[in-house]
Order: sequence, then C-alpha cells, then structure tokens
Amino acid sequence: MLLASSPYIKDAVYLPSTAMYRYRETGNIAKWVSMGYVFILCDVRGSGKSEGTYDVWGPKEQMDYCDTIEWAGTREWSNGKVGMFGESYYGMNQWQAAQHNPPHLACIAPYDAGADIYRHFVYKGGILAIGFNNHWWNNSVRYRHFLDYADRPKRDARRAP
Repeated sequence: MLLASSPYIKDAVYLPSTAMYRYRETGNIAKWVSMGYVFILCDVRGSGKSEGTYDVWGPKEQMDYCDTIEWAGTREWSNGKVGMFGESYYGMNQWQAAQHNPPHLACIAPYDAGADIYRHFVYKGGILAIGFNNHWWNNSVRYRHFLDYADRPKRDARRAP
C-alpha cells in the first residue's frame, strides 16, 4: 500500500502535468495500481476537501500522517504495511511522519526532499530563501485553492480564526 499527501488538491490531479513534474511528484499512480498496490492520495489538513486549518508541516499535520498510516494499515484490504513516497512536499512529509515511528509505516522513499525544513527549505545555507518559497506558496499551493471544482469549500472556511 502506498500513501502520498500534499496541499495540492487531489481532485485537481486531472489537470495536465508540467514537463518538470510529469506525474505530480508521486510517480505514475496508474502504474502502481496496475502492479497491485493500493494507492491512497490525500489532501492535507485544510486543503482540498480536508477539514481544518492548513498547518504546513506543523504538529497537527504530522499527527494526521500518523493517523492516516495507522488507519490504512488496519483496513481489511491492507497487508499492514504502508509505504510513503514522492518528491518535494510529498517527500518532506515522509520525514515528518517517520520521526513519529507509526507502527504500520514500513518504509519511506523521499526524493528531492529536504529532511530539515529550516536548513533545506527556509534558510538554505543559512540565508533566507524567500524567492522559491514565495513562488511555491503562490503557484503550487495557493492558486490551486481558487480552482472551481464540485463541492469546493468556500475560501473563507480556510482562513485561520
């Protein structure tokens, strides 16, 4: 069983990929499913159709990964082993989940994903990296929440109190 989660709205997976990210940073999902894997693609807290307030790599999001892993590992269609994989955000959240050592997490396979958010994402080489972070937030996270898809929660519901 494979698990991947991000704030990129799983319902938008039908949109065309880019040359840079041919398979939405998760690999070719259809290929994994054709090989017999169960593939769970989740929206993180506060994104897509998930409830709550977006908590980028925060404690609530980390525990959500653990809860999801434990839920998936105990389903009747599960062999009890959950693997996580993916690139960038999908990989960074694997490090976040693995540090809590959930019993059903069998492996992680992050790539192109910093293990230390402070040093590898926010302060690269000790220097504040606002260029990429601004681009990532506005073009990979924020803009997707303005897509018009059925049952999309209202934007006001996403704002922190």
